[in-house]
Amino acid sequence: MGAVRELPAFAGRPLDFVYFGGGTPSFLSTQQLDRLVTRLSRVAPWDKAEEIAFECEPGTLTESKLATIRRLGVTRLSLGIENFDDHILEVNGRAHRSPEIGQSYRWARALQFPLINIDLIAGMLGETDGNWQVCIDKTLELQPDSITVYQMELPFNTTISRDLMKRSGRFSDPVADWKTKRRWVEEAFAAFEANGYHVKSAYTAGERPDEDSICLHRSSLAGSRHGRPRVSRLSAISTACTSRTWIRGKPTARGSSAASSRSIGRIGRHRKNA
Repeated sequence: MGAVRELPAFAGRPLDFVYFGGGTPSFLSTQQLDRLVTRLSRVAPWDKAEEIAFECEPGTLTESKLATIRRLGVTRLSLGIENFDDHILEVNGRAHRSPEIGQSYRWARALQFPLINIDLIAGMLGETDGNWQVCIDKTLELQPDSITVYQMELPFNTTISRDLMKRSGRFSDPVADWKTKRRWVEEAFAAFEANGYHVKSAYTAGERPDEDSICLHRSSLAGSRHGRPRVSRLSAISTACTSRTWIRGKPTARGSSAASSRSIGRIGRHRKNA
């Protein structure tokens, strides 16, 4: 990163947005996080960044680690809950179980992160209609500031895909087809809208129709909050944020559930990997 900052196009330009993600940075220890941020901020300071986002896996969190993440200035915490069922989490290789979901969420709320997002994945190995409805209900009980729903993707190089193709029998749980997964996403969006959330994109819903509940980086790509293009400042983020279409303010025709449902069939390139 130091070499990049020396290039004329980047030298002296402040970071507006920072995104720790596109993976699971919460696997790092508190000491590693402190060292990483210290070294990165020497090269590219972000003390005046408008948004600092951080992806977390609940099973990798402790109260002290979350406190460290908050102290680093993180304004948008994204919890990769994915599912609330212990068996489904286990067969899909997730590092957390249901007790850790509630615990990490309570810690995050107590630390007063400005925005907490929950990730869900529709169509994980073993997913059923009944389980998906439970996931929707439990998410609504937590009342996160925003919710992101992905459709499960199984690239050929994953363990699950290899097992299914070779029929080796390692995984016996069912895998939903794309039609079913799209229906589950639509059902989730309908439930979220019915409970006061507003659809922000083909797979993201935010609770509050105000500036504090949106992805600030995505909004800045379309123009500044004052209607002027912003092309002179630098962003350091992952494609997980840039692929989303967040809509500022009250829902519009483009942001309605109908519009989002039509988009779901066209977002094959924006799916969560297994």
